[in-house]
Amino acid sequence: MAGVDRRLAARLRRGQLPLEGELDLHGFKQPQARRALDAFIEDAVHDGRRCLLVVTGKGER
Repeated sequence: MAGVDRRLAARLRRGQLPLEGELDLHGFKQPQARRALDAFIEDAVHDGRRCLLVVTGKGER
């Protein structure tokens, strides 16, 4: 993982960090998904949340 400390990356792989947010993009069309993802990340950064899960799907254009 580029830009992530080795110890932090290892903890992420082992599931030792609690999720601080989750976004499920199933059923979103690409433009909607992009807006939702941008807003989700912006809110997370503002709130100081770092460990996030984004669930993607096949996608629709």
